[in-house]
Amino acid sequence: MSKPRVFSAEPRIWRIKVLKKTAISAFLGLTILAPSFGAGEDMIAAQQTSTAPAAATAPAAAQPPRYSQEILSAVKHLSALLSKSSRVDQKELDNVAGEISKLDARITSLLGPDIIRELDEQEKELLSTARIAAAKAELLNMRSLLISYYGDTEGKYPETPAGLVPKYISNVPELQLPWHAKTAAVTLARGTGHDPGKAVTDTGGWLYFTDPKSADFGMLILNCSHKDDKGIELFKH
Repeated sequence: MSKPRVFSAEPRIWRIKVLKKTAISAFLGLTILAPSFGAGEDMIAAQQTSTAPAAATAPAAAQPPRYSQEILSAVKHLSALLSKSSRVDQKELDNVAGEISKLDARITSLLGPDIIRELDEQEKELLSTARIAAAKAELLNMRSLLISYYGDTEGKYPETPAGLVPKYISNVPELQLPWHAKTAAVTLARGTGHDPGKAVTDTGGWLYFTDPKSADFGMLILNCSHKDDKGIELFKH
């Protein structure tokens, strides 16, 4: 009797990583290539419509990048494959993933270390911006819940944000700020000082003022002293 076939999850995980890496690299590459696509097309259109004689010493007009249509088509289809991979033939996807991995290696070599470094920096910047925006959104939501708690309890704040669970929220949300590990940890600030910045320990997560005698009692801030893209320390939001 033949043994039952066992499917390993590792190839699926591997191919998803390959698709994600390739699609992200291709997408970020467009931020460099796209402006030149438009510039090249504009120059060609200008050449076709202009009736003025060209100067003898005028430099040749810049041409759009070679294979621009092919590159854009590949990016579109790779992005679709990344988001809709569950809807395609899985066996064929296994085969295609290997080919994509080889193509990605060739493209990486073709672009060279300088361009790859630019892409990595852009990806890091985009990820950092997204994480900061997500943390600010969580902060606004938690503050609104604290206000609701304050109203429902006739002017009292919880001793810690955990007091919002489970009536107002299922759990204290995790934060993943660019400079810190992902955490839902809450640092409790005690005392009656009036300078919240001095209570910041810059360990990521939340900072909550828990002393009922403090003018800051019930205040929740991000426990991070790093600055956002506008130069503002995150704990000041």
